[in-house]
Amino acid sequence: MFIIAAGCFFALHRVKIKKKYYIISFLLGIAYIILVQYFKCDVFIKYWKGTSILSNLYIIPIIICILNNVTINCKILEKISKASYHIFLTQMVYYYTLSKYVYKFVNNDLIVIFVNIVICCTCGYIFYIIENILREKILKEKKHV
Repeated sequence: MFIIAAGCFFALHRVKIKKKYYIISFLLGIAYIILVQYFKCDVFIKYWKGTSILSNLYIIPIIICILNNVTINCKILEKISKASYHIFLTQMVYYYTLSKYVYKFVNNDLIVIFVNIVICCTCGYIFYIIENILREKILKEKKHV
């Protein structure tokens, strides 16, 4: 959730941060990932070590640089980004319930990743469309009451 909030904040407010803080954040994130994932070091974070805020420190400067320097004009990407929270919710359900079947029947890791991305993005975007239709309908009904 912190990464989502940080992304929204940095997208809305063009914050100027000194380059040394970018470098420090990036290096701390990389060091944390290496220590936890490769050297199996125990840290003060007990659960979700690989996805904790410390493991995300490396990506924050990259995202800020992209948001400050790149303008992307891609309709498909715009549509998917509007549905990103719905895709996230879909991922939670998918990986908890259905992904085991993809891993069971597909032996190639690249194909598994591709299938997982397609399923999560497609179902998440459909969820986004349905939710918007229902929200508009409910709001119209409230105005007429």
